[in-house]
Amino acid sequence: GIVAGSHGPEGLAGIAPQASLLAQQIYSRRADGTGIAAWDSDLIQALERIYALGNQQRIAAVNLSLAGDELYDSRAACDAGHPALAEAIALLRSAGIAVVAAAGNDGSASSLPAPACLTGVISVGASCTQADAGFCTEGTDSVAAFSNAPPWLDLLAPGTEITSSIPGRGFAAFSGTSMA
Repeated sequence: GIVAGSHGPEGLAGIAPQASLLAQQIYSRRADGTGIAAWDSDLIQALERIYALGNQQRIAAVNLSLAGDELYDSRAACDAGHPALAEAIALLRSAGIAVVAAAGNDGSASSLPAPACLTGVISVGASCTQADAGFCTEGTDSVAAFSNAPPWLDLLAPGTEITSSIPGRGFAAFSGTSMA
Protein backbone atom coordinates (compact mmCIF):
# COMPACT_ATOMS: atom_id res chain seq x y z
CA GLY A 1 0.00 0.00 0.00
CA ILE A 2 2.75 2.50 0.89
CA VAL A 3 4.62 1.84 -2.35
CA ALA A 4 2.18 0.82 -5.07
CA GLY A 5 -1.28 1.26 -3.55
CA SER A 6 -4.03 3.03 -5.45
CA HIS A 7 -7.73 3.87 -5.21
CA GLY A 8 -7.72 4.38 -1.45
CA PRO A 9 -10.16 6.58 0.46
CA GLU A 10 -10.04 10.22 -0.57
CA GLY A 11 -7.70 9.29 -3.44
CA LEU A 12 -5.07 7.76 -1.15
CA ALA A 13 -2.26 6.19 -3.20
CA GLY A 14 1.24 4.88 -2.65
CA ILE A 15 4.33 6.83 -3.65
CA ALA A 16 4.62 4.86 -6.92
CA PRO A 17 1.12 3.58 -7.76
CA GLN A 18 2.21 2.46 -11.25
CA ALA A 19 5.06 0.32 -9.89
CA SER A 20 5.13 -3.45 -10.06
CA LEU A 21 6.12 -5.39 -6.97
CA LEU A 22 7.86 -8.74 -6.64
CA ALA A 23 7.40 -10.26 -3.18
CA GLN A 24 9.74 -12.80 -1.62
CA GLN A 25 8.71 -14.91 1.41
CA ILE A 26 11.49 -15.04 3.99
CA TYR A 27 9.59 -15.46 7.24
CA SER A 28 8.57 -18.86 8.58
CA ARG A 29 6.91 -20.14 11.72
CA ARG A 30 9.21 -20.98 14.61
CA ALA A 31 9.33 -24.68 15.43
CA ASP A 32 8.50 -23.94 19.08
CA GLY A 33 5.28 -22.13 18.10
CA THR A 34 6.35 -18.74 19.51
CA GLY A 35 5.73 -16.79 16.32
CA ILE A 36 7.57 -16.16 13.09
CA ALA A 37 11.20 -15.39 12.29
CA ALA A 38 13.51 -14.73 9.37
CA TRP A 39 17.01 -16.14 9.15
CA ASP A 40 19.95 -14.72 7.21
CA SER A 41 19.97 -17.87 5.04
CA ASP A 42 16.37 -17.23 3.91
CA LEU A 43 17.10 -13.57 3.24
CA ILE A 44 20.24 -14.44 1.27
CA GLN A 45 18.31 -16.94 -0.84
CA ALA A 46 15.65 -14.28 -1.59
CA LEU A 47 18.31 -11.71 -2.53
CA GLU A 48 20.02 -14.22 -4.81
CA ARG A 49 16.65 -14.91 -6.45
CA ILE A 50 16.14 -11.17 -7.05
CA TYR A 51 19.63 -10.98 -8.57
CA ALA A 52 18.79 -13.85 -10.95
CA LEU A 53 15.48 -12.25 -11.92
CA GLY A 54 17.32 -8.99 -12.58
CA ASN A 55 18.78 -10.65 -15.67
CA GLN A 56 15.24 -11.10 -17.04
CA GLN A 57 13.51 -7.89 -15.96
CA ARG A 58 14.39 -4.44 -14.67
CA ILE A 59 14.50 -4.35 -10.88
CA ALA A 60 15.19 -0.93 -9.39
CA ALA A 61 15.34 -1.69 -5.69
CA VAL A 62 14.89 -4.19 -2.90
CA ASN A 63 13.06 -3.03 0.22
CA LEU A 64 13.91 -4.81 3.47
CA SER A 65 11.42 -3.97 6.21
CA LEU A 66 13.00 -6.16 8.84
CA ALA A 67 15.61 -5.72 11.53
CA GLY A 68 17.74 -8.07 13.56
CA ASP A 69 17.96 -8.02 17.35
CA GLU A 70 21.65 -7.07 17.59
CA LEU A 71 22.71 -3.46 17.06
CA TYR A 72 26.04 -2.54 15.43
CA ASP A 73 27.98 0.69 15.91
CA SER A 74 29.62 0.59 12.46
CA ARG A 75 29.18 -0.87 9.00
CA ALA A 76 32.48 -2.77 9.35
CA ALA A 77 31.30 -4.53 12.52
CA CYS A 78 27.98 -5.35 10.87
CA ASP A 79 29.67 -6.74 7.75
CA ALA A 80 31.91 -8.90 9.94
CA GLY A 81 28.85 -10.23 11.78
CA HIS A 82 26.98 -11.07 8.57
CA PRO A 83 29.57 -11.79 5.85
CA ALA A 84 27.33 -13.90 3.59
CA LEU A 85 24.55 -11.33 3.76
CA ALA A 86 27.02 -8.52 3.02
CA GLU A 87 28.17 -10.50 -0.03
CA ALA A 88 24.58 -10.89 -1.29
CA ILE A 89 24.01 -7.13 -0.89
CA ALA A 90 27.22 -6.40 -2.82
CA LEU A 91 26.04 -8.70 -5.62
CA LEU A 92 22.79 -6.77 -6.00
CA ARG A 93 24.57 -3.43 -5.91
CA SER A 94 26.97 -4.62 -8.64
CA ALA A 95 23.89 -5.26 -10.78
CA GLY A 96 22.60 -1.72 -10.18
CA ILE A 97 19.85 -2.82 -7.78
CA ALA A 98 19.52 -0.51 -4.77
CA VAL A 99 19.03 -2.18 -1.39
CA VAL A 100 17.00 -0.17 1.12
CA ALA A 101 16.39 -1.26 4.73
CA ALA A 102 14.42 0.00 7.70
CA ALA A 103 16.72 1.42 10.41
CA GLY A 104 14.88 -0.31 13.25
CA ASN A 105 12.77 0.96 16.12
CA ASP A 106 15.09 0.76 19.14
CA GLY A 107 15.56 4.52 19.57
CA SER A 108 19.35 4.21 19.28
CA ALA A 109 21.35 7.32 18.40
CA SER A 110 24.55 5.33 17.80
CA SER A 111 23.77 2.01 16.08
CA LEU A 112 21.70 0.05 13.55
CA PRO A 113 20.61 -3.59 13.22
CA ALA A 114 21.27 -5.81 10.20
CA PRO A 115 20.47 -5.51 7.37
CA ALA A 116 20.33 -1.68 7.61
CA CYS A 117 23.88 -1.53 9.01
CA LEU A 118 25.51 -3.42 6.11
CA THR A 119 27.82 -1.70 3.64
CA GLY A 120 25.93 -0.71 0.51
CA VAL A 121 22.49 -0.74 2.13
CA ILE A 122 20.54 2.54 2.15
CA SER A 123 19.35 2.78 5.76
CA VAL A 124 16.11 4.68 6.37
CA GLY A 125 15.02 6.13 9.69
CA ALA A 126 11.66 7.64 10.56
CA SER A 127 10.98 11.36 10.76
CA CYS A 128 7.92 12.92 12.34
CA THR A 129 4.97 13.93 10.20
CA GLN A 130 2.81 15.27 13.01
CA ALA A 131 3.80 17.05 16.20
CA ASP A 132 1.15 15.17 18.18
CA ALA A 133 2.00 11.64 17.04
CA GLY A 134 3.35 10.76 20.50
CA PHE A 135 6.82 10.08 19.09
CA CYS A 136 7.65 13.63 18.12
CA THR A 137 8.86 15.82 20.95
CA GLU A 138 10.43 18.37 18.61
CA GLY A 139 7.52 18.67 16.18
CA THR A 140 7.52 17.80 12.53
CA ASP A 141 10.72 17.25 10.54
CA SER A 142 12.49 15.75 13.56
CA VAL A 143 13.64 12.17 14.14
CA ALA A 144 10.88 10.03 15.65
CA ALA A 145 11.75 8.96 19.20
CA PHE A 146 11.58 5.24 18.33
CA SER A 147 13.80 5.46 15.22
CA ASN A 148 17.40 4.32 15.25
CA ALA A 149 19.37 7.28 13.90
CA PRO A 150 23.16 7.09 14.23
CA PRO A 151 25.25 9.75 12.49
CA TRP A 152 25.86 7.27 9.64
CA LEU A 153 22.15 6.74 8.89
CA ASP A 154 21.60 7.39 5.17
CA LEU A 155 18.24 9.16 5.18
CA LEU A 156 15.05 9.96 7.01
CA ALA A 157 11.53 9.68 5.62
CA PRO A 158 8.07 10.21 7.15
CA GLY A 159 7.40 7.30 9.48
CA THR A 160 4.70 8.32 11.97
CA GLU A 161 0.98 7.82 11.53
CA ILE A 162 1.35 6.56 7.94
CA THR A 163 -1.98 5.39 6.53
CA SER A 164 -1.87 2.38 4.25
CA SER A 165 -3.90 -0.64 3.25
CA ILE A 166 -4.31 -3.61 5.58
CA PRO A 167 -5.66 -7.11 4.92
CA GLY A 168 -9.42 -7.26 4.44
CA ARG A 169 -9.74 -4.19 2.21
CA GLY A 170 -9.25 -1.76 5.08
CA PHE A 171 -6.88 1.07 5.94
CA ALA A 172 -5.04 1.96 9.13
CA ALA A 173 -2.25 4.25 10.34
CA PHE A 174 0.98 2.85 11.77
CA SER A 175 4.34 4.26 12.86
CA GLY A 176 7.79 2.73 12.41
CA THR A 177 10.87 2.71 10.24
CA SER A 178 9.23 0.15 7.95
CA MET A 179 6.65 2.83 7.12
CA ALA A 180 9.47 5.26 6.32
